[in-house]
Amino acid sequence: MGNDEILSKGFKLLREPLINYVCEQLKDSYGSSWWMEGVLKVLPEEQIRNLPNSGEYADLVNSLDVGRGLLLLFLNWRNIFHDKVDQDGSGLVNGARDLSKDLYAIASKAANIGGVDFDDRETSRALDMMYQLCMCFDKDQAYQIDCLYKSVGEQKSSDDGYSQGAMNVISSMPRRDLEPGPAVSVDVNKLIDSFEGCIVRKDLTKKIKEGANVPIFVLEYLLGMYCSSQIESEIKEGIEIVKDKLAKLYIRPDEAERVKSNIREAGEGYAIIDKVTVSLDYKKDLYMASFLSLGLNNVPINSEMVVENPRLLSGGIWCIVTFDYSYIEGEPHINPFKITRLSPIQMPFVDVDDYIAQRKNFTKDEWITLMLRSTGIESNELPTRTRMLLLARMMPLVENNINLCELGPRSTGKSHIYKEISPSSILVSGGQASVASLFYNLSTRTPGLVCNWDVVAFDEVAEIKFKDKDAITIMKDYMASGSFSRGGEHLEGKASMVFVGNINESIDSLLLQASLFKPFPVGMNEDTAFLDRMHCYIPGWEIEPFSPKAFTNDYGFICDYLAEIARELRKIQFSSIIDDFFTLDSSLKERDVKAVKKIVSAMMKLIYPDGNVDKEGLRDILEFALEMRSRVKEQLKRIQPDGEFEGVMFAYTDNETGEKREVRVPECVELEGKQHHT
Repeated sequence: MGNDEILSKGFKLLREPLINYVCEQLKDSYGSSWWMEGVLKVLPEEQIRNLPNSGEYADLVNSLDVGRGLLLLFLNWRNIFHDKVDQDGSGLVNGARDLSKDLYAIASKAANIGGVDFDDRETSRALDMMYQLCMCFDKDQAYQIDCLYKSVGEQKSSDDGYSQGAMNVISSMPRRDLEPGPAVSVDVNKLIDSFEGCIVRKDLTKKIKEGANVPIFVLEYLLGMYCSSQIESEIKEGIEIVKDKLAKLYIRPDEAERVKSNIREAGEGYAIIDKVTVSLDYKKDLYMASFLSLGLNNVPINSEMVVENPRLLSGGIWCIVTFDYSYIEGEPHINPFKITRLSPIQMPFVDVDDYIAQRKNFTKDEWITLMLRSTGIESNELPTRTRMLLLARMMPLVENNINLCELGPRSTGKSHIYKEISPSSILVSGGQASVASLFYNLSTRTPGLVCNWDVVAFDEVAEIKFKDKDAITIMKDYMASGSFSRGGEHLEGKASMVFVGNINESIDSLLLQASLFKPFPVGMNEDTAFLDRMHCYIPGWEIEPFSPKAFTNDYGFICDYLAEIARELRKIQFSSIIDDFFTLDSSLKERDVKAVKKIVSAMMKLIYPDGNVDKEGLRDILEFALEMRSRVKEQLKRIQPDGEFEGVMFAYTDNETGEKREVRVPECVELEGKQHHT
């Protein structure tokens, strides 16, 4: 029995309980005029041509087919059926409206498809929706539909599609272990010897962060200065010094005027903690400093301070700044604020070559553990697979123009990396997005976030809203090429784009009814041109919500050091390294190849920044990259099942042995197993 026959049986089973329910509710609401008010005046003209104008109740009911029944449920939802949800005896659920709409589209397609069969995925999705809708009216009929659902694919021959026998391909799927991976201990003395002054005990960060509204990278720099000892008494003494400095020197923006007054009254030697940015006033041949919290601009700064701290000129750094104040009567053009001392509390510079050279002192597992602890995560309680997924969140920090999506449950730290770890990353609320803020402001003629930040991350993707009609078009251009045009200007940016949000449904349900991009706003979640520009989809549902034991008390890199190293690693590329051992399948499209190579390059920087990787280590990274991109492609097939995204095999060939391996997406394989073997 073909899938078109299975679908036809399913719709026949659904028709009677659906039509009876719809007609009964319309009659209850409109009385004797139910046919005219609830049917003839509601259905579009082409749907009422063959319907009677009046008649006996039973005859009128029998004149309706399943397509009209679905359409009536959808069109009368607001006036009639919305109020029936959750009422005793009705059994109707909130999702019935969307189910009726989607099933009507499938029924129309089945009526006009001209004998062409549906594939297994389309058939299973349709039957699953029929089952859910029928459960509202008649459970016995619903169970019969469920039997049809379980029969899909049973008659298919074993050589359909890319079978292993026909293609001589080894199918590879990542292991989704639930048990913790091997416990890893990183020798503290080795860590201190390799990265002196660049590490900190992460539990100290937690203790002070809870009571201090200060960026974590500033806090950790101070802790690295005063608490790098392993002697507990010295650590306690260092903590008190850090707390004292923060209490006395850190200022909030609402305290700016009071602090300016204090500097004036003190006259000299007044110190604060603030973020300092410097620009060159070439007309005066002077460097001028601006202060974030204090709100001061155009304060002259000694050129030696700038030369010693070049990051002042590229985004600014947090510093302890000491001021004198001297107003000269009759010289109002001379700024009375004088910078007498400047001590960075972020890394003034980093030696990326030394960082790369030190990698050889650590095993792969030690290095991954160190990287995750640097973000505050204790990996020893986590499965090996989860460690890789958490590490992948850092890819946008080290790779230019990589587009990443992660959807999953709440409390898994999806946005933490982009909010707390790097001062070069910005987290944007979806409702605040605009073309002017993201790309280019026509009024001020200034570039937007993508030109000024390394990472632009959208939090809560379901809330993304653009007032500008051309916003998505510009975003597509940027995500594809790293450039865009606006107001006659052609601009480029290096910022990676990240989209994070929550999934509130089961993965199987999403795969059957829609796609894993469903949580995106309506319009975006079915825009295949936009979604195809997504290089990587991290399966956030595989990461358990964080508990207190998920956070480390061990040593890791100071966040600011790690962030600056990440910025330097953006200048290095490993895109072509896979060519040394492997060849990607020729069926992969250009965007697929680009995405896979970007992910490989990013993961190499995170795990093997020195490029010293063996064949099996690179194989692990390549298969991970193929899976992350394949997940995107699988959703595109579901959204647009017209064949455009078919015919692609996420596979590679071993250059030495000639062995070919296909990498499959775990949740899709598991769903197929449920469909064929339940």
